[in-house]
Amino acid sequence: MQTRANQKVHIKQSAWRVAATLLVWLTLAIGVQGNVPAADNAYLKALEAEAENSAHVQEKKAAAAAAAAAQAKPKSLQEEFEEQLKVERPNTFNFYEKLSPEDKATVLMTYKESHKLPPAARKVLDLYFK
Repeated sequence: MQTRANQKVHIKQSAWRVAATLLVWLTLAIGVQGNVPAADNAYLKALEAEAENSAHVQEKKAAAAAAAAAQAKPKSLQEEFEEQLKVERPNTFNFYEKLSPEDKATVLMTYKESHKLPPAARKVLDLYFK
């Protein structure tokens, strides 16, 4: 049977073995890890160059969109109304297209008063079916 002193020595020796093993593993891990970025350096540089190139493309697209928006004329009330009517109520828009210019002006005045589509759509149908 081991004495208490022998047990303490054995524990210290085991602790030193564990510490030495960990030190070896850490050294290997750091050494391997240090080589990975060197191997991937060219890949990372290529990615960085691609990101820089694509950033210029996005800037050009944004500048072109801003220029187009600056040159675009604002929509008239009639264009706004007709576009909204065509999208939201395509059947009513078909009736609207068949109205006379005077009736279209009446519908547009109805839309101008409220800027709401339902009263103007009702007016289209009233004028078409009169």
